Amino acid sequence: MARSSRLKRFWRLQKVLAPTLRPAQYAYFGTLAPFLDKKPIWLDLGCGRAIVPEWFHPPDFVRYQEAVGRAKMLVGIDYDDKSLRDSALARKVRGDIGALPFATESFDLVSANMVVEHLQHPEPSLREIARILKLSGILVFHTPNLRSPFIALQALAPDWLKRALIQRIESREDEDVFKAYYRLNTSSSIEKCAKAAGFRVVEIRTVCTTPITWAMGPLVVFELLIIRLLGREAFGALRPNLIAVLERAR
Repeated sequence: MARSSRLKRFWRLQKVLAPTLRPAQYAYFGTLAPFLDKKPIWLDLGCGRAIVPEWFHPPDFVRYQEAVGRAKMLVGIDYDDKSLRDSALARKVRGDIGALPFATESFDLVSANMVVEHLQHPEPSLREIARILKLSGILVFHTPNLRSPFIALQALAPDWLKRALIQRIESREDEDVFKAYYRLNTSSSIEKCAKAAGFRVVEIRTVCTTPITWAMGPLVVFELLIIRLLGREAFGALRPNLIAVLERAR
């Protein structure tokens, strides 16, 4: 079945089983946008090809692009050369999160969208982020939640299977798939590392997102039914995505 046909079938199912469901990216940008109103000097970690996803609905895309434009300065950093070459950002740097090439207290805001799961040593990386943030500066990040059964299964899968599934579901090239360690992917691990690195936790919340099985036939029905269940507060800890807001405290 062609990708477009699978998408149409999935959308019909979602309208019936989870009509209010939206990708977690919307929740992430909804969290990030108010900090952009303060016209920060902003660093985006793992900036990739675009800050705001091009697949956002046009009104939302325009709204968040305008929010991005309110920053006094935006700098993107990524370790991947191809992503940087394709990025339209005016200021972009190739570098490693573990050794950021910026002076101490250079930024008001740091963001990371689906990046921290790739950190092999999260506590030193958080210390490095704290170093380049001004006092009371903010770190906002979006990442998978390892307490979600779907994410836990994904984390246990061998790399060859992960790559095959990502290529099938997301149509991403093999070179765009990076190893994930999931070492900063529970509320407790975030709280522990944040405290050790000099951050205060402002908020950690879990959110639902569109099914990872949307292109896998009948399996998506099962996942959509689980997502409906996860909408209840009693099961909130098992939602598949985390959004964290940390403030540099020292």
